Amino acid sequence: MSASEKPSRRSRALIRGSAVTSSIPITPPPPSQSAPIPTWSAPITPTPTIPTRTLNDRRDAGEQTTLAARIAARLGRQAEAQRLIGPVLEMHRELFARKDNEDLVQHLQLADSLLASALAGSSDGSAELRQAAALIDGLPAQTRALISTRRLRAWIAEAQGT
Repeated sequence: MSASEKPSRRSRALIRGSAVTSSIPITPPPPSQSAPIPTWSAPITPTPTIPTRTLNDRRDAGEQTTLAARIAARLGRQAEAQRLIGPVLEMHRELFARKDNEDLVQHLQLADSLLASALAGSSDGSAELRQAAALIDGLPAQTRALISTRRLRAWIAEAQGT
């Protein structure tokens, strides 16, 4: 076998893994041999996350929260969506108001947060959608041409009903 015919490192790992998993029995043991199901006295809590240390950590967490708020709003859970998006929108508005803010990604994050707030049933929803559209329309052509930016702009237009 030549060097070019040798399986790759990944392939060898997959072969070893499949050999191990193929030796695991598929059928469960009879009921007499199975262990009793434990009962839990304490509620199951999620694994703690790494604490946020920097502004970028807060912005990353804000992106995930914005996504969760958009999902909640699309599922009709407006109260939950508003609760989720409020702090994120406040953070992005504060960042946008800074004089030294030339970060175009932050402008997109603000537009996304505005969209989520409007979808959550904000009383200023139409104004937020107009502001989000204006933010995106004010970006350089190269940034507006990105697929993710075009997708966000399309979502805003859909929410505006245009």
